[in-house]
Amino acid sequence: MELTGKIQAWGDPDPRNRLTGVALAVLFHVVAIGGLLQHEPARSAFTGTIPIIVSVITPLPVVEKRQEPPKPLPVTPRVQLPQQINAATTEAPQPVLAPAYPPLSRRMGEQGKVMLGVPVTLQAPPARRD
Repeated sequence: MELTGKIQAWGDPDPRNRLTGVALAVLFHVVAIGGLLQHEPARSAFTGTIPIIVSVITPLPVVEKRQEPPKPLPVTPRVQLPQQINAATTEAPQPVLAPAYPPLSRRMGEQGKVMLGVPVTLQAPPARRD
């Protein structure tokens, strides 16, 4: 119970106690500095130093303003008209028949994929088959 009462007293300090604490801290510092100055090596180090003045601020470098590159001219799109394709041809292309599946592969259950490359041109029949 006493501890709780002390903790509550810490939360509400008296202004006189605060002033007394500050005065004691200042007095302790004055006594410590006075004691150090009584010691000869500390006193000669303190009085023998020459203050050094350093210029920390340096002038900013001059930065030239970058010139903006000229804006490109607007591009006009080229319109290409499609070539006319004559859909009416005189003869129909011959149908391409698939070759017969090999009977041995059929019995063994082999399967695969066949890729045909047929170039398409403006002429009706394909030029070649790959």
